[in-house]
Amino acid sequence: MYYILVILFVIFLFSILCLFIGIFTGLIYAAFHYYSIKYPNKININTKRRVKHLLIALTVLIATYHTYTAFYPTDSFYYDEFKRVTLREIPKSARIIEKEASYPDFHGDYSSECKIKLSKEDYLKLFNAIIKDKRFGKVSQSGYLKIRNQYASLIFERNEIGNEDCYLQISFLIDKETILVNVDQT
Repeated sequence: MYYILVILFVIFLFSILCLFIGIFTGLIYAAFHYYSIKYPNKININTKRRVKHLLIALTVLIATYHTYTAFYPTDSFYYDEFKRVTLREIPKSARIIEKEASYPDFHGDYSSECKIKLSKEDYLKLFNAIIKDKRFGKVSQSGYLKIRNQYASLIFERNEIGNEDCYLQISFLIDKETILVNVDQT
């Protein structure tokens, strides 16, 4: 039953995106059609047909891309989550190893988590910056994380001002190269 609801939701989302993108491409086609009527010698019937097919294909491709990225966000989404949690720009050495996010429900609640590999220098620089930052509270000195079955050396949590239902967490793993960034919006 759950899978049927997910499939229906994906179809609904795809249809809504096609509708909105279709309105925009329809306006483009209307302008092109007006131009072809005003200057009939410049555009023949085959060109009109190609433009129409191109705009339809473009509508479907754009809607497909946006539907896919709604369920499987790109790395830039996780880089933004890193910035949201740490209040810092992501280091240039950062590589996302694993990532996972839930689709927001009707209340906007979602969770995201990613495992990021940094250079040893960037790891230590970030670690020292977070440990000195008064906005972060230490949750655990060390411990086993159920998330990704990893051992963390330190776990920090931060509250977002004006959003008490949001839990922001960064975990520094023992290997001194990997961090976990978690956002739970409830």
